[in-house]
Amino acid sequence: MRLYNIVMSRNVSSIINYANTIIISQKGNSYLFKIHNVICNVRYYEYNNERDRELFNKYIGKTINIIAKIMNKNTFNFSLVIKIVNIDKPKSGLVKDITLDADFINSGYTMIPYDKSQEREIVVYRREENIKVLVHELIHAFEFEYFILNHDEVDILNTFIHDKYKVEDPHSFEGICDALTVIILDKLNIPKFSYDKALKHIWDKIGQIIYFSGNKNWPPINTFMQTTHGFEYYILKPVILDLLNKSIRKLTAKDIINHLESESIKQRIQNKLSSSIYILDDPKNKDLNISMKMVELEYHEDN
Repeated sequence: MRLYNIVMSRNVSSIINYANTIIISQKGNSYLFKIHNVICNVRYYEYNNERDRELFNKYIGKTINIIAKIMNKNTFNFSLVIKIVNIDKPKSGLVKDITLDADFINSGYTMIPYDKSQEREIVVYRREENIKVLVHELIHAFEFEYFILNHDEVDILNTFIHDKYKVEDPHSFEGICDALTVIILDKLNIPKFSYDKALKHIWDKIGQIIYFSGNKNWPPINTFMQTTHGFEYYILKPVILDLLNKSIRKLTAKDIINHLESESIKQRIQNKLSSSIYILDDPKNKDLNISMKMVELEYHEDN
């Protein structure tokens, strides 16, 4: 693979120095580079530490390279604007106050226009888990989740989740995307990231999420109450991770459904739920502060 490292400014010399990347320019907190024919315009807001910006740029490039290699594509026909905002607002709250909504769960979003050759946009707006969210949104921008599970299979899985687990308007591709995120984070060789610790943390959250959805049974008896994708991020994701076992490969809805319905997975989820009910039902714990972090990983100038 041919190595490109065309540097237009002294300040960007160490940003990205590996295959398929052409650095075009850097001005203030904005960077422009080209990778696999995608023009990336990366803009930072309230990230004044150059080391932080360089780390983000490096992981953007590495993530795109991983996606391109697995998809076996050398070029993509779109441009990408990435906005990274340093808002210090942790996803946490008191037990009595937590609901499965965007304020407690979401930290970024991706917009893909109807004409998919047009500019796409990623926004990462919360400091907490910023690297994890960035990778997640890059997967969306490249529609990598549908390379793993195609649209028809996603529809089948959505219907099953709606009927069996009482989730209104499920978006199972979010769980697939977040599972792929964890595997790619491991491939990025980030010093602060441990796949095993991340997996343990992910499984430890399952019982809390079911509890906060208004259920104390598994499968749920009541509607799974959420206004964002709590089921997909916290329940479907670890099941898919268990199924993939650190590999990235194509799946079918049947693969995921069978694993979700397996006795070992159902028992594991029930055990996590029972432990959470024991803690969260205790009246003295109603003022306990609970973190809704999905992965123990973030980068900012205080690190």
